[in-house]
Formats: sequence, C-alpha cells, structure tokens
Amino acid sequence: MTRDVGALIRKRTERRLRELAARFPANPFSFHADKISGVKYCPEIPSILNMPSGQRNIRFAFISLCRPSPDDYVSYTILNKKDRKKHGLDTDACVRIMVRYDSAKARTLLSSYKWGVTEALGHLKANIVCVNELGFPSCRGEPYRRVIDFSRRKAEEHKAVIVAGSFHDARTRYNTGYIFFPEDDMEVLAAGTPFHKQVSATEVGKKDGGLLIRTGEYISIPPERASLNFKAYGLSISVIVCLDLMDYSAVANVVKLQDAVDILFIPSCSESTDAMNRMAKLVSRAMPGGVAIVNYFRKRQVTSTLHLFDREDEEPCTRVRNIPNNGGRIFVYDIHYAEFKKEKREKQNSLGYHTSLFGLPVRIALQRNNPFNQP
Repeated sequence: MTRDVGALIRKRTERRLRELAARFPANPFSFHADKISGVKYCPEIPSILNMPSGQRNIRFAFISLCRPSPDDYVSYTILNKKDRKKHGLDTDACVRIMVRYDSAKARTLLSSYKWGVTEALGHLKANIVCVNELGFPSCRGEPYRRVIDFSRRKAEEHKAVIVAGSFHDARTRYNTGYIFFPEDDMEVLAAGTPFHKQVSATEVGKKDGGLLIRTGEYISIPPERASLNFKAYGLSISVIVCLDLMDYSAVANVVKLQDAVDILFIPSCSESTDAMNRMAKLVSRAMPGGVAIVNYFRKRQVTSTLHLFDREDEEPCTRVRNIPNNGGRIFVYDIHYAEFKKEKREKQNSLGYHTSLFGLPVRIALQRNNPFNQP
C-alpha cells in the first residue's frame, strides 16, 4: 500500500511539473550560461614569453593616463525617427553613451600613451605593461591605426606583453581593449587580441562644488561574456575591465579556475577606489593569487595597485615615473616568481578546493583536461 501511495505521488508530481513547464517555459539562458559566460584562453601567446633562465623577478608596469572629461561623452542610437514612429520602439533602450575624443584630445592621449609604453619597456625594462581603461588612444570612436602598429612593434621589439587599456568603439558600441604580444603571424598582429567590458558604469561620477558629475557610460555587451586569459613569463593572467570586478559571475568565472589563474589585471577608470581595492583584496584571497587595478591618473595619489593573496596591505611600488606635461604616471611592481608560486601552493593547500565570494560558494573547475593548465 505504501508503494502505491508513493507511486501515485510521483505521478502527480510529474504531471504537475509538465503542466508548469507548458505554462512557464524554461529560461534558455540557464542552459547556455556556461557557454556565454566564462574565461576564454588565448593560445596565440608564443612560447618565447616563457620565464627566461636565470630571471627571478617579473616586472609589471602600470600606466595611468588621464581620464575623459564629462564633455567627451556623446550619445549614439541605432534608431532613426521613422523607425521610432513605425515600430513604437523604446528609444532609451537603444541609446548608448560613450567617450568620443576630438582630434586635439586624441593627439594628447596618443603622445602620453606612446611615451609611457616606450619608457616602461625601454628604461624600466617591464615584462608586462597594462594601461588603464579608456587609455587606449582613439579618435571619433575608432582606434588609431598608428597606435596598433606602434604597440605591435614595441611588443615584438622588447618581447613583452602590452595590455593596452580600452576605448569606446563607436562601430560596435563595445568598451574594447587590446592585448599585444610578439608573434610572427602578421594576421594575428593586425589588430591585437581584443577583450570587452561586460558591465556599464551608469553611475560613475563625483561631487564637484556640490554637483554630481555623471559620465553615464552605457555600452553594448558582447553575446559571449568571457574574460580573456593568457600565459606569459610563467604566469597565467586573466583580464577584466573596471566594474566587471563587482559582477559576481565575471569574477567567479576567474576564481573557480584557481591554479589556472595567477594574476587578474583590471584596467579601470573609476572614482570608487576604496571599494575597488576592498574587492580586489577579497578576490586575491579567493583565487588565491594577485589582483592588479590600473586606474586613471590623479595627482599625488597611487592610483594603480597590486594585491597579493590575503595580505593586509597593498604591495609596495618599486618605482614611479611621471609622464611629461601631467600626462600620467607609471607604477612599477616586481614579483619574485619562485616565491609567488610557493606562496600560491601553500594558500591552495590551506584553503583546499572550497572558496567563496560575497559569502557564496564558488564551484571549482575540475583540473583534469583543463586547457588552462596545459603548457
């Protein structure tokens, strides 16, 4: 009799579930979450960027350039008046607010960018360079071709990696950045390796004389929400942009890989320095590893920071170099490779394979057949 009652309950439950499924179809997003949100490995980075024999330290150079002014923001829309009236579409939903430099400001940013990259790779001998968000020179919503050629040549000349910040691309409405590295394949080098921001900074601003100045960035989001990952100088590095750090899904996708990611680079252009640093410290503990925030230039402030593991304080800056004409500042950080790897192993052994963000557990990816762990 008990079995009959149990079978009856199961049948009723299955029937009810079928009825609910017919009335409320499953959200297709739930089936494709792993495909559209994750970490994308960049296999094009050549083996020439392996850790050189005898080299102990890996040098990072973080270039903080000037941020856009409120006057540099313009609005774009894909609708014309005829479409609005004919289809009754929501015009606000189709508007994008983005930075668009005029030729004069673009040339100023270009000069600071070229000086900073040349100094970082030449005199400061950096292995990896990272520029802040919206620090990639562009004019009227399109990247300077000369910047792409310049960055490619410098990466090849110094056998280095350049995470070249980002810019607002008027062609795609994305916040797009590029990574440049030495490579013999000219087709790969033609435009660098792109990455994209996944969250709009709709409330960015500060109070000036009692008034709140808003940049109101509204960007389009790529259909594939994936953070870029590459290996260089023995380190596995992922890149996300600014407020992506505050997005649980974006950060969790990096954290869950654990030993597959050593350093997280975050080109940024944010006033929320304290909040960003607090989150960076949390993420560096959860990985465990390093989190580098490369923010825009501000006088008399250290705007680019490096957090390693769960240390109380930020890592000390090795050197600081000012870019001429108040164009920005270069912050240099050195990591002892062997000590970093040793501490990472110790942290992993103490944490095991269970970690959390915001008090929520993060599922750790299985390490077998993991492309991020392959040499």
